[in-house]
Amino acid sequence: MNQSALKNYAPKARLDFIQAVKDRAAFFGLTPDSRVQIQEAGDVVIIGGQAFPRVVAQQRKALLQRITAEGYEAVMEAMAYTWFNRFVALRFMELHGYLDHGYRVLSHPAGRPNPEILDHAERLALPGLDQQQVIQLKLDGNRDAELYRLLLAAQCNALHQAIPFVFGKIADETELLLPDNLLHSDSVIRRLVSSIEEADWQEVEILGWLYQFYISDKKDAVMGRKSAVPTEDIPAVTQLFTPHWIVRYLVENSLGRLWLLNRPTSRLREHMPYYIEGDAETDFIRINKPEDIRVCDPACGSGHMHTYAFDLLCLIYEEEGYAPNEIPGLILRHNLYGLEICPRAAQLAEMALVFKAREKSRRFFQPEHLVRPNIIELRDVRFAENELHDYTRALGLGDLFNQPVLKLLHQFEEAKNFGSLIQPCLDERAIADVRHAIEAKDLGGQLFLRETHLKVRRVLEQAVALTQRYHVVVANPPYMGSRQMNQELRDLANEQFSASKADLFSMFIERGFLFVPQGGWCGMVTMQSWMFLSSFQELREKLLLNQTIHALTHLGNMVMGIAFGTAATVWENRCRTNLLGNYSFVSYGDLNESNEPKVFPVRNERLTTASGDDFKKIPGSPIAYWTSPALRQAFAGRKTGDFTWGEGKNVTADNERFLRMFWEIGARNVGREKKWITYSKGGPLRKWAGNLEYVCNWSPEARAFYRSNHASRLIDSRMWYQPGITWSVIATAGVGFRYLPENTTFDTKGLALLIENPSDLLPLLGALNSVVASRMLSMVNPTLSVNTIDVKAIPTPSRLPVVESQVQSMIDIATADWDNFETSWDFRDQPLLRPGLKGATLEASWRNWEAQSTAAIRRMQE
Repeated sequence: MNQSALKNYAPKARLDFIQAVKDRAAFFGLTPDSRVQIQEAGDVVIIGGQAFPRVVAQQRKALLQRITAEGYEAVMEAMAYTWFNRFVALRFMELHGYLDHGYRVLSHPAGRPNPEILDHAERLALPGLDQQQVIQLKLDGNRDAELYRLLLAAQCNALHQAIPFVFGKIADETELLLPDNLLHSDSVIRRLVSSIEEADWQEVEILGWLYQFYISDKKDAVMGRKSAVPTEDIPAVTQLFTPHWIVRYLVENSLGRLWLLNRPTSRLREHMPYYIEGDAETDFIRINKPEDIRVCDPACGSGHMHTYAFDLLCLIYEEEGYAPNEIPGLILRHNLYGLEICPRAAQLAEMALVFKAREKSRRFFQPEHLVRPNIIELRDVRFAENELHDYTRALGLGDLFNQPVLKLLHQFEEAKNFGSLIQPCLDERAIADVRHAIEAKDLGGQLFLRETHLKVRRVLEQAVALTQRYHVVVANPPYMGSRQMNQELRDLANEQFSASKADLFSMFIERGFLFVPQGGWCGMVTMQSWMFLSSFQELREKLLLNQTIHALTHLGNMVMGIAFGTAATVWENRCRTNLLGNYSFVSYGDLNESNEPKVFPVRNERLTTASGDDFKKIPGSPIAYWTSPALRQAFAGRKTGDFTWGEGKNVTADNERFLRMFWEIGARNVGREKKWITYSKGGPLRKWAGNLEYVCNWSPEARAFYRSNHASRLIDSRMWYQPGITWSVIATAGVGFRYLPENTTFDTKGLALLIENPSDLLPLLGALNSVVASRMLSMVNPTLSVNTIDVKAIPTPSRLPVVESQVQSMIDIATADWDNFETSWDFRDQPLLRPGLKGATLEASWRNWEAQSTAAIRRMQE
């Protein structure tokens, strides 16, 4: 599939479709500030001086009501996507032969300009299509555009009758905004057909890729605001389509593993190239027949996890001897479930599954074979004051609607915001009892209760989906840090997901295990940060205590098409202390032209096995799977944090006011008890000494400001003027530890640790700048941000006198060579620049130090 072509087409298509529906709306006098006069006369309505059929007045009124309720821009964007989605579906169906009449609706197989359906218009028998009108338009000539609009509307209405949950009813306000000029060479249809090669439409995954690229510009715009994301924009920000091979990895090692445990002689293994053989097991969930398996994606998006699970389930059913024509319906009825907050994505997921079913069975679209997929769009449901009281009183259900039930009915007021994170307060059986009692009531004579009744039913339907237990949960959950969460979502995170509240994806990890019973399987591809960062330590410890990692593939930057690392992980919802999980690493360079691994698993130094107990040996329990047992054992000894102190950092909150470059300030004004103090503020990779470019206002007035201003921070006075070790927090090119001289201080970008015993400073600095320490730091935190807690966790050797002299020598060299010049001030406070040691000399000295110190530290550890 040519993803570049899709990426180039879809964002522009979004703008084209929005403009097309706006132009059409304006034709009927609907603009952001329209004041068009409307008059009705008999069977026609006059809009802006032009006559239209009366049905247009009804459609326009409905559209105007939506615009008033939702806003002009929101409605135009929704209508644009509605038609984009329909045309994409028609394109897929016409190329796969899914249209009953057999003609192409958007293109011509011979490459002619006009769609094939126009050539055969008089032969079509579409529901509601007036054949006499078709013939008249054909005879009149030069009315192809009008005829084509008529045929398109009829085709969409026909598909609404066949698969109504994919093609919504068109004979409403959406038909009014069917774009104009569809036969023009630059129409939205022509661009759709010409921009994407027919070969790229072979796999149903194209629907998901098109959706991701369609909303990419909006996603960038929302993310660019750097503020809390409103509920309506959460889908755009959090949608990320999953590459097919990663989907296969997750599904094969969860659903596939479950089946192979139950059918050891199954040949399903031959169809699963990303399956990882695990240890033999005797304690697992028993599956009697394929219909018993339940697979759920709690953030299903466009349904990519479902479509491959469908393929695997087909093989399972076929292996069990089921009739091929029955299998698609059985899978959709019994096996696959999905939850989603975005109506567009939910529709795509349904569409993808019915197309997969139609691919397997030509009879699937027939009413007796059609099965609606179990995809639930989670919607907000709110009840007005006294609405439920009047409802229960009228139905005589007051005893049933006790406090827990009422609480449940109010749990979905933020369903679009919380999605599958909602945890219903009643279990599945209690909800079923409420549903049964309500459905047993006759509402035929109580029409005024109908709207409330539908809302109650909607809540109960959504609650059932969220309380059911599934054997397998697979997902690519949304990624969104706590800073971007709106207040309601942040409150939910604090109240119900204290261990995982740092990001949406981690909250979904924790929620995922509530969907599966003990022994069930959970597979998710997420950001890698949960594996290492201190903000996820509580979550890691909870996972290692209660779950077992069976397989984890660590994905480098850009492997998922995004500029940060991710992790595809399969857990069993049960702790198996001694079980060895399988771990591997895939970098972008390991992918072929199709963005799939050239070989899997990739044979590199990170292909290994490890148990949960191995990670518990390392402070913070990072999932540092690639480390050797000897390195892990080193963490049992003395660590940097055992003889260092200091957790604080200075924050001026106004650097323009309080910071200067060192050459801007005279030397007589810098130092202890002076107005200015040397300030460590990070900087590029540099070891031993240097990067002290800044000075900070340290006057009593400035320190008073730091203490009183809510955005500022001042370290404890015990830490003032103390020598120590500093480093740059952002370590793009690696970490360099440097001597922090006395009478200096530091901030958030140049953190520091102070030493309990001054005699430990030089050995510690030498140890931290060794290759061994660098390796250990990567175990504790392999990201680009190195914090105090990470450095404190690094094991260190005992004091080595030979190291002390070498370290002091390196500090002297680095100090003399700071930026290839040594700076001093004369009595006129003017900087004097003198050439220092050449950079090559310093580099050679560093290399010599690393070789010697690393060897010494390794000898000591042995």
